Amino acid sequence: MGLPIVGRDSWWLKMNRARFAKFEGLLRRQNCMSGRTNSTSCRNILDWGAKRPMETTKMGRPDLMSGSTIANLQAGCECNQKQIASLEANIHELNLRQREAKRQQRELVWRCRYFEAASKLRLVVDKTIQWRLGALLIGAALLGGLTLVVLDWWFFGVTGLFMGVGLYGSLLFYPDDSALADFKQAAEAARKDAERTYRIACDDARSQKVQLENARADLKVATGELLALKNSVAVQQETRLSELLKSDWKALRSEEFEKFLEKVFCELGYVVELTKVTGDQGVDLILSARGKRIAIQVKGYFNSVSNSAVQEAHAGKAFYGCDSCAVVTNSRFTPSAVELAERIGCILIDEETLPQIIMQKLDLWDLCFVKHG
Repeated sequence: MGLPIVGRDSWWLKMNRARFAKFEGLLRRQNCMSGRTNSTSCRNILDWGAKRPMETTKMGRPDLMSGSTIANLQAGCECNQKQIASLEANIHELNLRQREAKRQQRELVWRCRYFEAASKLRLVVDKTIQWRLGALLIGAALLGGLTLVVLDWWFFGVTGLFMGVGLYGSLLFYPDDSALADFKQAAEAARKDAERTYRIACDDARSQKVQLENARADLKVATGELLALKNSVAVQQETRLSELLKSDWKALRSEEFEKFLEKVFCELGYVVELTKVTGDQGVDLILSARGKRIAIQVKGYFNSVSNSAVQEAHAGKAFYGCDSCAVVTNSRFTPSAVELAERIGCILIDEETLPQIIMQKLDLWDLCFVKHG
């Protein structure tokens, strides 16, 4: 038996199902850009009365390219900030190395001077007096006497004597002659190493400072570009939201109002999931943002919405595993619906609150999780 020509299982529909799916995507994109919301005929061609499966509109915003650019700029700014922090840490470490090398250099300079003075003093004593102990006593006596004459008190004279003994004794006898040349050579080599280390640390610090200035300049430019792009995206988003608000959204019913809210919440940054047309368990949209899920019951009504919608949204919240629920309408709610919603923690968005949500004066996420926890 051949395949039927018409119906859900027709061979013609099976061959062209992919083409119709592409056509549906193009039609939705055109509707989103032009503000038209009625795409029922296209869905009917594809579904032939079947249930619509759950589908996800990830962000669904016209400024996705701008969003990716913002993400790239933010990543670049974070990278620059990490580079700046690393360079500042390196410069701090190099400054510590500079100070330590400078201290060692000063200490080794004085040590080299000491060995040089000891070498010259011993050479003079050996050529003249040829008695180092006598030179020690003479030098100590001269220093003590000079101190006594200048300060005119015997205590300072005795102090100068002992200082002279220590100074000349060190110069004449420490280190011994066999080790003096080695000590002098080692101190000079260490001084040169410390000087080289200090010079390298200075060069590295200058290089790191140049890189730090360049990184700060790059960060300033990237931050400026990011701010300008965010402002541009915000202006464009505000323009699109204003156009949505200016549309005749109060006259929309059922699926048309559902499509309108899909565009609104996508524009506001939510990830929007559309539930099945039939058997949706009281939930038409599922919004995801900041790790939370919100079940939305959409009511495009002319009359007031009763508490049955609140009951359906609350039941659908548990069915879909959401964290909160809300009922959105372009009409009003009955007093019983308001009372029930307050009791069970369901958010109600009516014709007066919805414009504030669209223009971002109120945040649905905050209403669901800040006010009601």
